Amino acid sequence: MPVVVRYYLSLALAVAAYPAFGQGYFDTAILASSFTFAFSALGELLVGIILGVLASSPLYALKMAGRFISQQMGFAMAEVMDPMSEQKSSVVGQMKYLIGTWFWFYFGGHILATQGVVESVSIIPIGSPVFTLFSLNGITAWIKELFLLSMKVALPYFGVLLLTEIGLGFVAKMVPQMNIFMLGFPVKIILALIFLAILSVAVIRYLLPTELTKFMELLPLFWTQ
Repeated sequence: MPVVVRYYLSLALAVAAYPAFGQGYFDTAILASSFTFAFSALGELLVGIILGVLASSPLYALKMAGRFISQQMGFAMAEVMDPMSEQKSSVVGQMKYLIGTWFWFYFGGHILATQGVVESVSIIPIGSPVFTLFSLNGITAWIKELFLLSMKVALPYFGVLLLTEIGLGFVAKMVPQMNIFMLGFPVKIILALIFLAILSVAVIRYLLPTELTKFMELLPLFWTQ
């Protein structure tokens, strides 16, 4: 996204958050000197970073789950370049990330993120010291929710692949002459692709709305009063 567009978006969010100033506490002492103003601006920048991380966390949890699934189905070496982060990403993870992005906008994730910016003014007062925004409770809750969501997405595929491994083990015992190692790769890939086609959209559509709200509700935990 061009820098100019980001500036205008920031200005639009500031205008949208202006009515919330009447509900929150604003200490005019932060305008007394350039040092206090810069320190306060740094705190608001940190609040914005926390909001951005929380709003995008479900999408990165989907990408993490896709990487787990890729490793189990034999696609660990198959990676594509993500143009947004400019880093390599697994094929399944990138697919789930793109599907999740579509549903993120479909369920109003951008509206919820804007609402979070407006409500953050009343939740975290303007001019709060920067060190009050580093809460261990908020960080641990965020990491817990991130891994829980990735496991919720990946567990159905793990179950299918585990049953496939058990079935291949039975076949190896009954037919020792068969090369199960070479047979297992295409079987696991085909089954994983079938279940990806069946479950990907359904699981993301079912989990994303509640998980997005849950992540945004973690914002007060990052502020230690």
